[in-house]
Amino acid sequence: MAKTLDERSLFNNPAYSDITIKFGSRERKCHKLILCLKSTYFDELCGRGKAFAEAQTGTSAIELHDDDEDAVDAMLRWLYTSKYDVASSETAQVSPMFHLALYTVADKYLLDDLRDEAYDPVCGALDNISVAELANYIEHIFGPSGTYPCRITNKFAELRDKHAGALLESPQGRKHIEADGPLCMALIDKYRMAAKHAEEEVAAIRAVAVPRYEKRVLAICPI
Repeated sequence: MAKTLDERSLFNNPAYSDITIKFGSRERKCHKLILCLKSTYFDELCGRGKAFAEAQTGTSAIELHDDDEDAVDAMLRWLYTSKYDVASSETAQVSPMFHLALYTVADKYLLDDLRDEAYDPVCGALDNISVAELANYIEHIFGPSGTYPCRITNKFAELRDKHAGALLESPQGRKHIEADGPLCMALIDKYRMAAKHAEEEVAAIRAVAVPRYEKRVLAICPI
């Protein structure tokens, strides 16, 4: 009976492995066929007729740099299983930061399906964090070391604007806002317009309520 190929069983399996992916302190035994069929990035790097890996290292290996190790591990596992499985990573904690890291590596290595899968858990995890935690994430996302895709920065900008009042009461959130001149001006304009709108509403209420009140007073106590 002919054997069928179970891609899941090949993850980090030396059997038939023809390339090693190194990242940080880890490495995984992989298979060019699987990597190249599922990732344009890896196909361009080590696909048919490409000798990049061998030329760069002298061996059939690729070293990935500047990535979260747990996220890369989950990404490679996904290439073999097509399953969004964060629990199998060595030290991964299911947190917004892990999902953010996975979204980022998926975007970097041109895995659109995985990137889209990671976005919903990011949003879901952010629904349940405190203002202090949000301030920490915002500091990380928009800080000097932040290199996140536009969709992520836009999401956090939206949350920052939505919770600006609460963030101003948080020392770290206030520090971030104070350091961003354009953001400060945007918030000033936002609250100025809100105050103006409130004044207009009060004036409109007075325009209707005061004459009615005066009319009732005169009816009760005519001059």
